[in-house]
Amino acid sequence: VYSNNVTLYYRNSPYRIQTDLTIGTKAVLTIETGVKIYFDTGVGIKIKGAMWAVGNEFARIQMLPYQRVVSYNSEMPQFRLIDGSSVRQGRLQIKFQNRWRSICTKLTNWTSVDVSTACRSMGFNDGGIFFIGFWKWYQRNNDTYPFVMPSPKCQPNVLSLWECEGFRNPDMIPLSENLCHGEDDIGIRCWGEPIFLGWQGHWKGLQFFSSSLKYVNSDPDMVALHQESVSRLEFVDLLYAGYDRSTRNTTAAIWVEGIPPIMNGLRIERSCGGAVHLVRPAAPVVIANSTIRNNRGHGIAVMDTIDGRVFINMTTISGNYGDGVHYREAYDQSSYLAMFGKHSVARTAGFLDDNKKPRLDMCMEHKIPHTFFFPHLIEVKLTNGTIISLPPKLLYTYSIQFMSVRNENDKNSDSETRLIICDANANFDGCDGERYRIPILNRILPQTVSFRSSGQPVYLSLEHTTSGLSGRVAGDINLTFLIHASVTDNTFYGLNITHTLIANNIGNGILAQDIRERTVLTNVTVVENEGQAGLLVRDGAADLWINASRISNNLGDGINVSYAGGSITINGTIIGGNKWRGCAFHQNTSSPYLPLHQEIVIKGRPSNNILYLRTQIVDNAWGGILIGNFCIPSWRNIQPKVLISWIELVGNRYHASVEIFACQKDGVANTVVDFTGNRIEAGLGVGFRMEPAVNTIAIISSNQFIANNDTALIIRNSRFPQLHNLPAQVIISKNSFKFNTGQSIIAVGMVEGSQNQNLTFNQQNEVRENRVVNPFPYLNPRFTPYAALVVSSSNVVINRNCFKNPQATYEIGTELGEHAKWIDARENNWGYPRPELFMHRIFDQFNRYTLATIEVNPFAAVCNQRRPHITAVQQYYRSFRKDSEPYILGGTIWENQDLGKGLYTVVDDLNIVPGARLTLSPNTILQFNNGLGMLVQGELVRTELHSSDEMVKFTSTPFVLPRPLNIRLVDENDNIDVSDCRYIDIELLYTVLAGRLEVYVNNQWGTVCNRSWTKELALLACNQLGLIMDPEYPENWQVFPPPGELPLVMDNIRCEEREYDITNCRHDGISHSIIASCASTDVVGLFIFEIIGQIRNEVQTNL
Repeated sequence: VYSNNVTLYYRNSPYRIQTDLTIGTKAVLTIETGVKIYFDTGVGIKIKGAMWAVGNEFARIQMLPYQRVVSYNSEMPQFRLIDGSSVRQGRLQIKFQNRWRSICTKLTNWTSVDVSTACRSMGFNDGGIFFIGFWKWYQRNNDTYPFVMPSPKCQPNVLSLWECEGFRNPDMIPLSENLCHGEDDIGIRCWGEPIFLGWQGHWKGLQFFSSSLKYVNSDPDMVALHQESVSRLEFVDLLYAGYDRSTRNTTAAIWVEGIPPIMNGLRIERSCGGAVHLVRPAAPVVIANSTIRNNRGHGIAVMDTIDGRVFINMTTISGNYGDGVHYREAYDQSSYLAMFGKHSVARTAGFLDDNKKPRLDMCMEHKIPHTFFFPHLIEVKLTNGTIISLPPKLLYTYSIQFMSVRNENDKNSDSETRLIICDANANFDGCDGERYRIPILNRILPQTVSFRSSGQPVYLSLEHTTSGLSGRVAGDINLTFLIHASVTDNTFYGLNITHTLIANNIGNGILAQDIRERTVLTNVTVVENEGQAGLLVRDGAADLWINASRISNNLGDGINVSYAGGSITINGTIIGGNKWRGCAFHQNTSSPYLPLHQEIVIKGRPSNNILYLRTQIVDNAWGGILIGNFCIPSWRNIQPKVLISWIELVGNRYHASVEIFACQKDGVANTVVDFTGNRIEAGLGVGFRMEPAVNTIAIISSNQFIANNDTALIIRNSRFPQLHNLPAQVIISKNSFKFNTGQSIIAVGMVEGSQNQNLTFNQQNEVRENRVVNPFPYLNPRFTPYAALVVSSSNVVINRNCFKNPQATYEIGTELGEHAKWIDARENNWGYPRPELFMHRIFDQFNRYTLATIEVNPFAAVCNQRRPHITAVQQYYRSFRKDSEPYILGGTIWENQDLGKGLYTVVDDLNIVPGARLTLSPNTILQFNNGLGMLVQGELVRTELHSSDEMVKFTSTPFVLPRPLNIRLVDENDNIDVSDCRYIDIELLYTVLAGRLEVYVNNQWGTVCNRSWTKELALLACNQLGLIMDPEYPENWQVFPPPGELPLVMDNIRCEEREYDITNCRHDGISHSIIASCASTDVVGLFIFEIIGQIRNEVQTNL
C-alpha cells in the first residue's frame, strides 16, 4: 500500500508486480512514458488516490502478464448468456447452424452437472458455490430461434455440452420454432476461475475506487462545473488482464467505481472479463482514440451512471464476447437514499456527499445566488397537509435532469401535479410563454428537458390541483432534479459516440438501457454484431440521434428501440444487410419513464441538394422500417409524428419495407404521418403498409414505388369495422407506382360508413406498367379482385390519377360488398382516350352483383392533372356479351335481350336490372364458371313461341382437376391422379377429393407435418389446388392418410396474410430436424370439394 506519491521511471523499466498494489487515498502513482510493467497471475493495481499514466503514440506504457502466453485459445465460445446483468448470467443460447438459438428445456430441469457443463462450455467455472447454477426461467422470446434440449445427460468434468449424450447427434435435436410456445428458456449463472486454454497467464487489471477528483469548467463561459478525476490514462496497453486472484473470478481490465479517469489512446485486448467497466460514474466519461477488442466480456460497460454523460470518440470496439457498448442509467436516485440510509457512506453511490445535497427546496427558497456554479440540484417538496400556496418563480437556464420523483397522492383521485417551465415575464413574477407542463407521476421519471434560454429568466413552478374542497395535499410530493447550464446550442448529452467502429461483438453492438438523456451516434460504424440488434435501446424516455453512420450486417435488427418515447432522428445513415429488420421502434407503456414528445424522423438527401448524405435502408432480411403503435393520451398535449423523407428503401425482404402500426384506442392523440419523397424499390414484401390507419393524419406524397414483388401500398381498414369511430384522414398524391408485381398494386379503404374517416387518392398518382397476378387462377374471386388499384370503401375519393397496366386484367376494382354504394373514381386517366377501350378493365358491380359501383364518368383523356381534357363517357355502357364472342356472357343486362338456343359460358355474374328482361330459348344451357351466379331484378323468361319440351339448363362448367407444379394430392395407393378415386356427395352436390398433401420444396417432393397444421393453411392449400373446403368443421376438411415413402419436408408453416404459395411460406424444413419432433406418420391429409351442379341462392327472380 502506497500512502505517498510514487513514480515508476522509464530508466528502471521493466517492473514486476507480484502482489496487489494499492495507491492510498491521497497518493498519486505516476508512470513515465514507455514504462513496461509485468504482473503476476491475478494481481493488479487498486487506485483510491490517483494514477497518472501518460504515454504517447510512439512510446506507449505497457501492462502485461509476467507469465509468457504461449498456448492460448483465442476463439470465443459457441454458447453465451444474454438478457442478464453480465456475460456470466442470463438466458442460455447456442450458436447452431449459423444462428443464435435460445435453449428451451420444455419445462424440464437440468441437473447441476448439466449447468456446470454449460458454464465450462463458455470458458467459465461454476466455483462449487451453492447459489450458482440454475438462475431462473426466461419467458420465451418468439423473435429468437429455439434449440430444444430437455436433458443433456452430461457426465461430470466434461468440458463442453457437445460432449454430452443429448448433444451427440445434432441431426436429431429439434429446432422448430413452435416447439416451445408458452414454455420458458433456461437461464443460468456462472462463477469462478476461467478454464479456457491460457487463462493462467492473465493478471487482474486496474481498479479505481472513489479516486481523487477536482472541479473543472464545463464550458468556456465558466458558469458550470463538473467533477473530473485527477487520474489520467493515455496511450496505455493492457493485455491479458481480467483475472482477480483474490476473488478467484474474472473482472474487467479497467474497473472504476465513482469518478472515472480520462482515458485516451488505450489498447485493451484479451481480457478474461470485460475491457472497461464503470460502476455508477458521477461525472462525464471520456474514452477516445482507443482499441478495445477480443475481450471475454463487454467492451465498454457503464452501469447505473448518475451523471449520464459518456463520450466515446475515435475508438475501435470489436470481437468482444459481450456487447460492444453496454450503457445503463441509474433509475430514481432516491431509491439509493433509502437503501443506504440517510447518514451512511456508500462507496459506489457518490450521491450523498455535501456537494450533492440540494442547493434549495424551491417551496421554501426561491432564488439561487449568482456566485454558485451550475449544475444545481433542486428539491421540490410538498408534504402531507401542505396548504397550496406556491412560490411565483425561480431563475435558471438550459437543462433539467430529473433524479427522483415521488407523488403519493392517489392516482385514482382527481388531483393533478405538474411542473411548469416557461419564460419569465420581466414586468411581473409570472409565466410569459409556457414551454413545458410536465406531469408529476409517482416513480415515473420524465426525460431530460433541454431548451434554449431567450435571455430572460426561466419561470419554474409546481402546480398541484387538490382533490376535493379541503385545499390540502393528500399525499407527499417530492422531486429532485439537476439544472445544467451550458453555452447556447450546446445541449446536454447522455451516451455520445462519434467516429467509432463497433464490429463483430458476440452481443449487441450498442445496448442502451433506461436512458433519459439525448443519445447520439455520429459517424459510427456498427457492423456484424451478433446480438439482438446493432443498436438496441431498452426502456427509458429520451431523444435518439443517428447521423452519418452505418449499421449493417448484424445478426439481429439494425436498430431496435423499445422505450416509453422521445424524439428519434436518423439522418444520412446506411442501414443494410441485417438479418432481421432494418429499424424497429416500439412503445413500452409499462416503462417507468415519461416522454415529453414523440416523433420519429428519418431523413435522407433531397433530389435538389447533392450535399446531403443519403439515407439508405437496404437488403434487410425481415423488412425495412417497423414502427409500433405509439399511443399518447390526448390529455398529454403531445402530437406524435412519423416523418420519413427522401430515403431509399431497396431490396428489403419478407416483411414490408415500411410498416406503421396505428394506435387503436379511444382518447389518444392523432399521429401525423408524413411519408414524402422516398424510393421503395425491389422489395420482396409490401412497400408501405398501414393497416389499420386510425387515429392518424397521413400524407403520402411524391414517392416512387418501383419493381416491388408485392403490393406497393396498403392502407386499409376494412378488416377492422369495430374502429369506425376512430378518426383517420389520409391523402395519397403525386406518387409513382411502376414495374411492381402483386395481387394488387395499391389497396386502399377506410371503415365503410365511418363519418370520421376519409381517404383521398389524387393529384396524378401514376400507376403504370405494373403486373397484377391472380394467385388462384383456377378459382373466380367474389369479393377480392386482382386489379392495379383495389378500393374497399366508399369514403375514398380517387381523382385525377393515371393508370395504364397492360399486364393487369383490371385497372381498378372494389371489394366493397354493398350493392347500393358507389365509389367516386371520376376524372382519372385510364390509359386510353375512349371509354370502349378501358371500361372492361373496371371490376365492380358489373362483374359481381354483390359489389358496389365504381363511377368513372367523366374521365381524363390525357394524363395531366392541370390540363386533363375532362371527357364524358357519353352514355357508353358495358355489354354483357360481345359480338366477337357471342357465347361468352357476363355482366349487367341493361335492356331486353334474347338468347337463342346453344351453350353459353358465363364468366361474370349475370345481373338483370329492373326494367330489363332476358329471354331464353328452349335447349339453352348457361354454364357458370365456379363462384358465379345470377341476380334477377327485372325479368327472366323462357320463350314459348314454339311449344317445346326441351329444358333451359343452368349448370356449372365441367371440372378439370388442375395440376400445379409444386403441390399435389396423393391417394392411399400413391396415385397422384386423385380424380380417379373421387366420389359425389349426392346431398351436397359436391365432388369430394381426399388424399395426402405433398409439396415440392428445396428441389424435392415430400410431405407436411400435421402437428401445427391449421384450417387457414388447409384453405390456402385447397385454393392452390383449385379447390375449396368447408372450414367450419374439421371433419369436413381433415383426414389422416398413410404416410407414404417421401420424407417430411415442411413443418410449422407461417404464411403471411398476402402469401399465396404455401411452398414459399416461411417454415421449418429438414435443416430444422423436424423428423426429431414430428412422427413420420403425422402427415397432412386434405378432404376438399369442387362444386359440380348447383346454382346457389344468389339467383333470385320475380317470375
